[in-house]
Amino acid sequence: MLNTLGNSTDLAVAQVVPLERYWDGAGMKRTLHDSQCAVILGQPTLTLRPGGSLRLVGLYSRYANAMLLYGRNPVLEALQSGVVSEVLVARGVEESLVRQLKEFDVILRFAPRIELDQLAGTTQHQGVIAEVEDPQWATLDDILNHAEQKGEQLLIILLDGITDPRNFGAIIRSAEVLGAHGVVVEERRSAPLNATVAKAAAGATSYLPVAQTKNLPRLIDSLKQDGIWVYGAAGEAATDLHRLDYERKLALVIGAEGEGMRRLVREKCDELVSIAVRGQVQSLNASVAAGILIHHALSSRK
Repeated sequence: MLNTLGNSTDLAVAQVVPLERYWDGAGMKRTLHDSQCAVILGQPTLTLRPGGSLRLVGLYSRYANAMLLYGRNPVLEALQSGVVSEVLVARGVEESLVRQLKEFDVILRFAPRIELDQLAGTTQHQGVIAEVEDPQWATLDDILNHAEQKGEQLLIILLDGITDPRNFGAIIRSAEVLGAHGVVVEERRSAPLNATVAKAAAGATSYLPVAQTKNLPRLIDSLKQDGIWVYGAAGEAATDLHRLDYERKLALVIGAEGEGMRRLVREKCDELVSIAVRGQVQSLNASVAAGILIHHALSSRK
């Protein structure tokens, strides 16, 4: 419960921070008795009621618990996959975009661009924000079935410590575009499957199974017992990616940027593989390395 001084006051502020004091609409400094509360800053405003709780109004009320995706390409990809419930459009965007959005069976709501800026937390939303269904975790069986339904040899991507959501999303995108059958992460050593990941994946989370495991080394043991070979990406490995056999059921392990794979994960791999570099910088971004390995593995298959 949040106590305030004076009458009910609407605030117009700009981001999310824990505050002990705030400025009210009349320019008076007020003190919150509960210093642990978080005040959400931005327009439309939120309302503080004496002796009551924090209440959101306007766009923040409608979208407070929603999974939001912004940017034209990610939104259009999500629309095509059927996971969008409605789209918020900035007033004044070009008619061609509006016509394109109207091709889908989805609610369009129009609002001032500044409200989209504040809802997205950036001005880089390109005039559209979509409310989408939360991405759902798949299972390992979903990944195995995905390969079987396509009639292809299995290729799974295992991520060890990829905690940056943009890297995580970019790897999901590359895996789906290039033809891998799924991605698996360890529960406690991964970025969450959230809107940032979905945006970086550009819609790929709707098509590619992404699963969690409680223990990645144990999962690797299980995969190997089922006849799946495991190759781990390691910059210092002596074996170049061109020297390995990809005509087999396969799991590729991508480690954390900078740290690489954990020792136990590394020891579980059947082979360690490197990507030859010729520049002064001796390492690749994790998502770029994943894309190169996935492409080479699949293009090497007949």
